[in-house]
Amino acid sequence: MTLMMLLCACFVLANYAPVKAHEIYYEGTPPNGTAIVLKWNKLSSGKAHLEMNGDYLSSSYSGQYATAAIMWPTYSSKVKVDQASFSSSTVDLATATESYWNNRFGYLISRNYLGICDATTTDNVLITSPQTAKNSSKKIKHASIYLTPFTSDLESNNHKIQLMVHEIGHALGLGHSDAEFYPSTADSVMKRYGYHGYYPPRTHDINDLNNKY
Repeated sequence: MTLMMLLCACFVLANYAPVKAHEIYYEGTPPNGTAIVLKWNKLSSGKAHLEMNGDYLSSSYSGQYATAAIMWPTYSSKVKVDQASFSSSTVDLATATESYWNNRFGYLISRNYLGICDATTTDNVLITSPQTAKNSSKKIKHASIYLTPFTSDLESNNHKIQLMVHEIGHALGLGHSDAEFYPSTADSVMKRYGYHGYYPPRTHDINDLNNKY
């Protein structure tokens, strides 16, 4: 390869930026695809405004909830979080029961799941797939976050915080940074599978939010 060809190749790679933020869903075939952009609907001065409640968290999580709830607004200028009563909240965190967890995911694999975020859009579509996301308003108005009842599967209290921060990230419309589409190896609370040694959002996560909002 000539020097000119090498320089051209490097230029193309450096400027290849197919995704602005890691989204939850894409159309197409990995590792490439077209993003389906989901965003939080309620904004206050350009910030995604979450009204959060943790009344239905068990004691296993409640001690870490206060820290988890402030992580996104502490590290990102694009997020605002207020605490709200369950009757008026827009993001609800709860500890699932063992029977619910086993029924939802299947008894044999339920322990593989640590948390899930059920997001509902302004046109009352529960987002469960790329198709439902594509056919919705794409504006999230409510998120119900359920956490595993099998807390012995979590490595530490910091892991519990990271789990909640991760699921709140999904409520904001962020996808997994290391998923099949445009995977990144950068530090991120939106990585999958277990505790990665930190719970505050990382530079990668903040950049994704800045690009999204």
